[in-house]
Amino acid sequence: MSVQENTLNDMAAARDQKWPVEIAGPDLVFVRHVLRDPVPSGRQIIAAAGHRDSTGYIVLQWLPDGALEELRLEELTDIAARGIEKFIVAESDRSFRIEVEGLRLEWPCALISGATVKVLAGRPGEDLVVVLRRDEHPDRELDDDDIVDLGCKGVEIFKLRPRALEIEIYVNEKPVTIRRSGRTGLEIKQAAIDDGVAIQLDFVLSLETGPGQTRIVGDRDRVRVKPGQRYLAIADDDNS
Repeated sequence: MSVQENTLNDMAAARDQKWPVEIAGPDLVFVRHVLRDPVPSGRQIIAAAGHRDSTGYIVLQWLPDGALEELRLEELTDIAARGIEKFIVAESDRSFRIEVEGLRLEWPCALISGATVKVLAGRPGEDLVVVLRRDEHPDRELDDDDIVDLGCKGVEIFKLRPRALEIEIYVNEKPVTIRRSGRTGLEIKQAAIDDGVAIQLDFVLSLETGPGQTRIVGDRDRVRVKPGQRYLAIADDDNS
């Protein structure tokens, strides 16, 4: 076979070769896509994600060390060098810096959930809890569905720590220890009685949802109890 034939065969093989990547949105649900270019640009990644117009979109590349770095529209990245690459594509005009367990990351949305922070840290699951640390404010423990606004001044700092099986809530301003996760209104009242709160099981229970706002919790209603929640339990004939 001649040198020219070898060259033509190599070129044909290169055209037929494909490089798999995984692309997700801010929900971090990754879908596999196949590219024909081993050195794509950010614009090509956006197109692979199904967006014809790249205007208003941002691409983050998830590096092997867990870091997230923005890939600009015309910036190239070698996806053949390290195996299957992962990207996040989101509609946004800016990225936000956060710190998770000491690792500085870029995030394309102004809002982020506790569950997303754990996924970015590579440690999803129920055995850990995310803690938001802010100067001059007490630490804030985040459940998976809690949302943090990253638009505030400064870099938000997140830590992970083992999730305590029991937490402290308040019923009629008295501290009550209860196992976390979903609990019924009846279970909350029973826990309060067990901790010495002077109520009865037929009392009407309500949860404080904001300043001057409450929500009735029926005996069978299930509530995700969180540290520091405040409940009010009163006799049924006193509830107007």
